[in-house]
Amino acid sequence: MAVPRPLLLTLLGSFLLAATLLATHNAQTTSEKTAQRAPDKAQAPAPAPAPSQPAKPGSLDARQAVNAIAAPGQKLSSARFRLRVAGGRDALTVAGAFSRGGPQPSFDVRIRERDNGRSRRAHLIATGGRAYAARGTGSYQLGPFTIRSTSRVRAALKGGAKADPLPAPDVAAWMRGLKAAPGRRLDGVETTRVSGRVDAKRVAADLNKLVKSSAPGTRLPRAMDARLQRALKRARLAAYVGTQDQIARRVGLTGTGFALELELSQVNKPQQVTAPARLSKRSLGRRSAHQARELYLASSVALDPPASLAQMGVRYLRLSLKARAAQVPRRVDAAIREHRRVVIFFTQSGGVDDTITARAVRSLRRRSRTAVLSDNVNHVGAYGQVVQKVGVTRTPSIVIIDRRGRARLIEGYIDPDALAQEVADTR
Repeated sequence: MAVPRPLLLTLLGSFLLAATLLATHNAQTTSEKTAQRAPDKAQAPAPAPAPSQPAKPGSLDARQAVNAIAAPGQKLSSARFRLRVAGGRDALTVAGAFSRGGPQPSFDVRIRERDNGRSRRAHLIATGGRAYAARGTGSYQLGPFTIRSTSRVRAALKGGAKADPLPAPDVAAWMRGLKAAPGRRLDGVETTRVSGRVDAKRVAADLNKLVKSSAPGTRLPRAMDARLQRALKRARLAAYVGTQDQIARRVGLTGTGFALELELSQVNKPQQVTAPARLSKRSLGRRSAHQARELYLASSVALDPPASLAQMGVRYLRLSLKARAAQVPRRVDAAIREHRRVVIFFTQSGGVDDTITARAVRSLRRRSRTAVLSDNVNHVGAYGQVVQKVGVTRTPSIVIIDRRGRARLIEGYIDPDALAQEVADTR
């Protein structure tokens, strides 16, 4: 089993599928949709969009149709679905059926991934408060821990009862050249076809405004911002939306190096999800069980999202940044416990001294067996007393920790030879 790439679903899912289905920030979707789209006081008002075609009785105009992709007019409680994302030699297909209701959704999901020519599959089932994974000809029940951990993650993404609700994104404002016309009849439902071009810069700018307004001092990671704009550059959208219920039945998005297709059928009709008739007597294996739990978690949150798209997006980003901030400190703690020498380079982007000092740090990796790590100076608070007591207050700063766990600080630029000598003198 393989876990689908979080970034791919983050960038594409959150933009398109929102309350409909797999709109995740690998869990970033909407269900408890903001009933009224109240303006966010902390955000600058969006410029007035170009007027769209007036809606005829019983029809949708272009703005209504494209916004319905992210915020359906009627509640989506059950459906069959198929999502496919392809780019180059890689492809991900997620298909199955789901039914919301109760503390956990019921679903039967099959996942197929092709990565560099290698094909991998997974099959997850959830029903009656229990979770199952199928592998080959065998079926296995996942332990109660899976359900409990999913509940904790759902609560974290929801943000608690006191979490301030955030406005639903105005997807129409992210589009250019919107057009709407009567669409084909799909699954017995009359549809409206909407198409247009994606404004990649506007998408990134609006997401950053949302993040900054809800978490001052925070922004999208630069790498994610750049990939988002690169992927959505010249991207085009074509979708078929139910004219009466305003639920998307078919969505297509093509951009730089990728294509996404989503299909929904049997919308709000009963879906039968049954537990495996027989369970294998053998163990699934630790690694496969871990991957199955991860897939179950992603499926459960995506198919029955606990909060709005905006709320979950911000919460997911905060959790991701917190986890990222803890990565290097954990490695430092492990090296100290092993009585190794450690060099930590604290930096921030844009500084001239930071750039040239980084070269000295890189050369140290080639010249020494010391554990050499780099981190953003904003993460200093995540370190223990060994690092914090030396008082890192500026960049560039280098903390050298000896084999006994004692630290000293070097501030400002230092050339490669001098840094190598400082480390060599540390015992």
